[in-house]
Amino acid sequence: MLEERLKEKCAIFGIFSHPDAGNLTSLALHAMQHRGQESSGIISIEENEIKEEIIEMGLVEDIFTDKKIKTLKGDMAIGHNRYSTSGESNLQDSQPLRINDNGTLVIAHNGTLYNYEKLKKKLEEEGFLFETTADTEVIPYLINKSNKNSLVERIIEALSEVEGAYSLVLTNKNKLIGVRDPNGFRPLVLGEIEGSFVLASETTALDLINANFVRNIRPGEIVSISKKDPEKSNEMILETLQFADPNPSCCVFEQLYFGWPNSLIISDKDEIIPNAQRRREFGRQLARETREKNLEFDLVIPVPESGTHAAEGFAGELNIPLYRSLIKNKQTRTFIEPTDEIRLFGTRLKYSVVKQDIEGKRVAIVDDTIVRGNTSKKIIELIRGANASESHLCIPSPPITSRCYFGIDIKTEEELIAGIMYEEMLKESHKKTLSLRSPRNIKRLQDKIAKFNGADSVTYLSIEGLYKVAGENICVGCFTREYPIKVD
Repeated sequence: MLEERLKEKCAIFGIFSHPDAGNLTSLALHAMQHRGQESSGIISIEENEIKEEIIEMGLVEDIFTDKKIKTLKGDMAIGHNRYSTSGESNLQDSQPLRINDNGTLVIAHNGTLYNYEKLKKKLEEEGFLFETTADTEVIPYLINKSNKNSLVERIIEALSEVEGAYSLVLTNKNKLIGVRDPNGFRPLVLGEIEGSFVLASETTALDLINANFVRNIRPGEIVSISKKDPEKSNEMILETLQFADPNPSCCVFEQLYFGWPNSLIISDKDEIIPNAQRRREFGRQLARETREKNLEFDLVIPVPESGTHAAEGFAGELNIPLYRSLIKNKQTRTFIEPTDEIRLFGTRLKYSVVKQDIEGKRVAIVDDTIVRGNTSKKIIELIRGANASESHLCIPSPPITSRCYFGIDIKTEEELIAGIMYEEMLKESHKKTLSLRSPRNIKRLQDKIAKFNGADSVTYLSIEGLYKVAGENICVGCFTREYPIKVD
């Protein structure tokens, strides 16, 4: 069964020249567990030698016990949490990857390389043997085959052949290097703790280990951290290089969906704000757009926990009550639901409602997005079953109509209710394409999804509203089918 929630690949972390590197890495991965829950791994390094490698399937707290953490000796470490948006979900493909061909490289990757198959075939013809199905593996092989003098130069030459999304943390055992692709699809930040540098996918990892946020790694930038004189001093050198012209188009779902609420983002105006604050503003903008449609509500209910912050902004803008009347029951297990009758009971196991809050009310239900539509349909059934007079779905993002090539696990339009309805619209219109920026087309799409869900209405945030809040340096390909770079 397809997942209702989007999955994103992955969390990466690196720390250089700190006596407690392994322990801090495990804590940082714990803070970023939301970014990947299939596997987790840490490789620790001491005196230019790999001291320990712990990579297992499962959650961080289950893998990195106190006993295992004590084995992570050394002052440098690289860590990774994984979702398998490329390759298989197995231990063999888990990261960090350690490649010993032509010198040891350790690498952790967040993103997706959409020309992976082409590169893999080329490298296999040159004699490289692949041990995983993960797209990441092409990068160290491209680095090792380069004839450039320095590691940084070899990395830059390797990445000139790569197409897609990548934020990387890697080492050759004496340098810690961070890289972000020219579009900056996936995040990467630089931090500092007790005179040591760290690299992380999100600032929430810095908060947990009490590190200071220094800045974002810029799109198309590579940073290299090393010791000035390893034999005599711990003084560090931080070198940066803009290896490609930046074309900022960060995945907007980092703000809407993936990033932890307290993680910081930098706006187009260089404002540093937490994701929670940005999500409230998405909710406020959505409220302004529902007001233009002359929709009226008696109360707002967030879908926990994904819709909470947007619902706060939505209710505040409309000056109507926000009730947490939809309650998520956390102690439930996932199971196959074979019949319509049992399916509704399955929903009641996952969610319950405060019927007295809802009865006779016009209810706005706020969630961050709709993927397959099955969960939102079941929630509408629950709200109607509590005798609400009207039920309206309010979504603070545009409809997801298309696959993602840059690190979100959307491989086909058939996984998306908006994608399915869009294809229906094409057939009805006898056209090859319809603009997903057109208010008329979006209205048709919303009406179809409302009918599918059994809601009185569905209102998505417009593309223009999205830009007003997030700025224009974002990727909206999964909403508009217009991608920031050409995808073959």
